[in-house]
Amino acid sequence: MPHTALCTLPTEIWLRICKSLDHIDARSVWAFAQTNKYLYSIASSRLLHAISFNITTPQALVRDTLQCETLLHRRGGDGFRHVRRVIVVGHFNKDYMLDERYYDTYSDSDSDSDLEGASEGEEGGWHLHRPPVMDWETNRAKLHNLLPVSRSCAVTVSDNSPLGIRSDDTPARAAYDMDPVWRPLANLLSRLPGLTDVIYHCPSQIPPCILHVLHSKRPRPRLQLHGFKMRSLLLEVPARLSSDIELDPHELAIMTSPCLSSLYLEYSDPSECNRLGPWSLQKSALDAMLKLNLAPSLREVRLNYVPFGFRRQQPQWAAAHEIQSKNLQRILQAAHTSTHHPTPLELLELDGRPDNSWLQDWKSPGLYYVGANSSSLRSLKLAKGVSGKVLDELIATPLPLLSSLTFTLSRVTRPRQTIGEYHFGVKKFIRGLPQLVSLHLIGWDHTAMPLESAAKRPEQLGEDDLATLPRGLTTFLLEPESEYRQGSSLIYEQDIRQVAHRCPRIQDLSLVVRRSRGDAAEVAIYHAIACFRQLLRLSLTLDASPPPLVRVDDRMDFLQSCTPRSCDMLPYRNGHILEIMVNNALDRKLACSIFQVISSAQGSSSGSGGTLERLLVRTTGGMNFLPFPGMSMVGRGSEPRGKLLLPYLNGLARSWSVTGYCNKRWVVEAIEIGRGANNWRDDERVLRDPLFVRDGDPFMPYFRMLWPVKGGPESRGWFDDWESWPLTVHP
Repeated sequence: MPHTALCTLPTEIWLRICKSLDHIDARSVWAFAQTNKYLYSIASSRLLHAISFNITTPQALVRDTLQCETLLHRRGGDGFRHVRRVIVVGHFNKDYMLDERYYDTYSDSDSDSDLEGASEGEEGGWHLHRPPVMDWETNRAKLHNLLPVSRSCAVTVSDNSPLGIRSDDTPARAAYDMDPVWRPLANLLSRLPGLTDVIYHCPSQIPPCILHVLHSKRPRPRLQLHGFKMRSLLLEVPARLSSDIELDPHELAIMTSPCLSSLYLEYSDPSECNRLGPWSLQKSALDAMLKLNLAPSLREVRLNYVPFGFRRQQPQWAAAHEIQSKNLQRILQAAHTSTHHPTPLELLELDGRPDNSWLQDWKSPGLYYVGANSSSLRSLKLAKGVSGKVLDELIATPLPLLSSLTFTLSRVTRPRQTIGEYHFGVKKFIRGLPQLVSLHLIGWDHTAMPLESAAKRPEQLGEDDLATLPRGLTTFLLEPESEYRQGSSLIYEQDIRQVAHRCPRIQDLSLVVRRSRGDAAEVAIYHAIACFRQLLRLSLTLDASPPPLVRVDDRMDFLQSCTPRSCDMLPYRNGHILEIMVNNALDRKLACSIFQVISSAQGSSSGSGGTLERLLVRTTGGMNFLPFPGMSMVGRGSEPRGKLLLPYLNGLARSWSVTGYCNKRWVVEAIEIGRGANNWRDDERVLRDPLFVRDGDPFMPYFRMLWPVKGGPESRGWFDDWESWPLTVHP
């Protein structure tokens, strides 16, 4: 198309193109903007759409805000009006704290790594977009346009995701002491007329100057607050159980803020003994906020239940907690005299560390929010195993507006309830939500019951009753409970085809499938995935766990007992080790081949080009050595069996982001993500001792049996001297 014809396209189309590029990688928008001045002016709205700040020191914050203001001025003077979102992450280094207690909850490992890169490629602590993140889970969440659950989030800048940094326990006065340090950022926020969202992901309390600026803006931007904690409600145990509650004015302003739209709270059971920290009324504060509708714009709540390591039931503490909760509600009710009606939540996420009592009872803290907001909930995330008792309550609860569901299956069922009956109950719950468009299932056991096949039940059910998934699904994610239990979450060719037939509109898909040396069975799974005719984005985890049996061919006939007896891996044999290495090896060529197989199969079935735009693919499970009868799960001492294989898996089991586009011909490109993308091979220690594999390593002969030494000046060690085994059928 001629250059002049390109420039005549409507602005709305160019803006949509910029948005699509920004969804994949913000660097693509920069390249688009450099085409010519006309496209640069159009792309400015996306280039300046979001600004991210990484907090490290007061001096750095002043420098970053000044540089940001200078850049916004330089873009024609109207750069300020394009900014819609400001993301604030990180924390001040301990050398700059005004009070020693301000940083005592942080480790020395916390550094200026929350954000990588900088604006326009320069080093610094601020960005004109969310910088690219190499973490697999973060890329997967961004790919499917999801907010990752709390337990799977690493240090990242993706929206609404906890950063792995817990809220500190500094006194309430610390917010006032640090307020002058934050004024440069507050002044910048006051100059952004189009600001719609402020995402505050710092462990310290949000400063008063920033909250004041948000309240003064019209229209008011939305405040997404990670680490909701009212420091004035931290009560030492048991000294202040009977003391009066004094709520800090700034914290009261946070609780009643008309801008507060989303919060994340960690809480514990008040009846438990805690030797490690203060006793808190945070959950009671949230209860009062929702009951009295103190924050009228609050629509999203994320709860993370954190049980104490040392547990001892204290009934008198529970009674005192009840009294203090009523006192707190009385104070809040007196401070907020408007008409009270419950806050209608639209998103509720319940997460927490593994605990026997978590999500086991419908009256558990947090679960009653589901019933209280059943008529308004649009997104529900149950990130820990749901018991059979709670499942029955969920089935009986009407959720007419629920369109997005994350459900984690429990491995513990009710007495006299089988795993199959529990899975049948989950299917019944999903069938009662025909309006779902997004479904994320964690821990589904396909060996207990297939998703779309007829279940073995005493009663006779018709075909319509056996259908589980809503036909209108556009996002369907299947995920194992953990890597070590992903074998039961594998989905096979027949099940994939059944899901594709039932849900033809799926555009986002995440699956765990078996890796089998690229043989015909593995390729058939990729062809089955192509049955999703409208599939755009796919995240694929290839399970490379040790197989119980190894098929022998001319390249893998070395099946004696494992030679390195010191590894204590009997009855596994040499063939298992070779199979693990072959299945875990995932290079760029194989990642692109998988993309091409799926895309080509899509095109051949539809008579046009494939719809697949992006693929995330990785291999996992190489250390999942399962116990044989009479065999323990551990190797030497307390080390996991096969731990000596870990360096090889670090070099072979890689993760890739693959995209395809048409530039006169079909082009497929792959970018490595995960550990391999963070320049770990350039580390001096790694170069001296590649991935810590030394001469005489017991598994090196197995590796060289598959991939002989290449040598030559371009070789950088064994971790580059290999290639994945090709697929049996090429596109």
